[in-house]
Amino acid sequence: MPSATAPIHRRGLRASRLGAACLALLFLLPLPVLAQEETLPVIQVRRPGEGPLVAIFPLQVLNQQVGTSETAVKDQRDLELLSQALSDALAARLVQSGQFRPVTGVRLERRLQEANVPPPPGSEASVEAMRTWLQEAAEALLSRAQVEEAVVGRVLAVQGGLVAVIERYRLADGSRAGSPARLVGSAVAQADKPPALLGCADDLLREVYPPGTEVVPRKVAKLVVLPSALRLPIGQSQRLNVLAFDEDGTLLPNVTLAFQSDDEGRVAVTSDGLVTGLSPGQATVQVQALGRPSTADTASVNVAVLAPNLGFRAGANLSEVAAQRETAAAFGLRLTPSITLQTTSQKVDLSKGLENPLSFLTGFFSSLLGSGLVTLDMDVHPNQDFTVMLDAMQRSRGGYFGTGIGIVTPLKEGMETGLGLRLTLGTQFDWLRGSRFAVPFELNADLVFRGGVESSTEARVVLVTGIDLFP
Repeated sequence: MPSATAPIHRRGLRASRLGAACLALLFLLPLPVLAQEETLPVIQVRRPGEGPLVAIFPLQVLNQQVGTSETAVKDQRDLELLSQALSDALAARLVQSGQFRPVTGVRLERRLQEANVPPPPGSEASVEAMRTWLQEAAEALLSRAQVEEAVVGRVLAVQGGLVAVIERYRLADGSRAGSPARLVGSAVAQADKPPALLGCADDLLREVYPPGTEVVPRKVAKLVVLPSALRLPIGQSQRLNVLAFDEDGTLLPNVTLAFQSDDEGRVAVTSDGLVTGLSPGQATVQVQALGRPSTADTASVNVAVLAPNLGFRAGANLSEVAAQRETAAAFGLRLTPSITLQTTSQKVDLSKGLENPLSFLTGFFSSLLGSGLVTLDMDVHPNQDFTVMLDAMQRSRGGYFGTGIGIVTPLKEGMETGLGLRLTLGTQFDWLRGSRFAVPFELNADLVFRGGVESSTEARVVLVTGIDLFP
């Protein structure tokens, strides 16, 4: 029989366990608090789209020509206004860049008060005292995580002009508060008159920030296109790589480019620089920088679109196949000259043909041979005839079309030599991108006029395929 004291014993055991757990919890709770007190405060992580806070202090005025005359006092006031205007110009440029959040004016005074920075010395203070206060105030804002960068400087009036000097400070240990501030950039600008010094704000920011941080868009001084010349088989594509450099030879990132072909029927180019050969011949692709100041000339690339200069064919005479004859096979060779004759002008102008007939004829045949418009066909029909045709071809990215005339020579007795007319329709497939060959499918419709005692006319349709090689 269970004892009456058993429930009391269980309740006491539970109470003791609960008390031990409470003591352990009370012992462990202070540990995170102590750990939190020992760590240094860290600047809050910025949300996407927010830049670092930059304190822009009023530039210190140093005038070596100070006097007591009315003119000297007016010059001093003008210099102070110029100093304030230059500070505002620096802050405005930082805002326009979209990468920084400048702190000036009342906002700067409020942060100085929150950092317990004493007020600046009065106008009677020495130059060194004012400079010391600026540096100490900047370091106080940085060390107390009020800002992440600080810009201080001075404007000097010297004989012969004005000089502006600015310095950029930030924490030595990244964004961790409490670390010492260090100088990370400085810049100097000189001008003859105040308006010219205000125009130097861009130059000051370019020098005080590293090249990778484009506070002010740098001018494009030079464009380099790679490759400098292109030789594309018809129907194939290749992308242009364009490098933009500033006046110092530094590579510029994120430069917007515009591409344009001077012969869109021969060479096509996309907005991102992908060049495609559409028909044989020569064209020029021009490249221009957009979206930033530029002193660079428009860069250009010469593009040569190539037709296949050698081709092999094998197929069958469909008329012979229908009649189930053994002479249905057909084999052929295609030769397309790509000779470029040097002339005074590559464009054929009929209106000037009579002025210089030799140059006109040379330019005319050069355009035919250099653009792949003439093809020599040599076909063999075993045990039947050998055909030589001269075709005029029109080629495009999707295929080709041509008409020709030639001689048909018999390979067996009882047949006469004849005159042949040819109509060609074909297309090609570039199965391996970047290769120098294509696979064509070609249909030749021939009409052969044979002479002799018994003249006759023969019509035949030949379907062939093979391989085309590009130069």
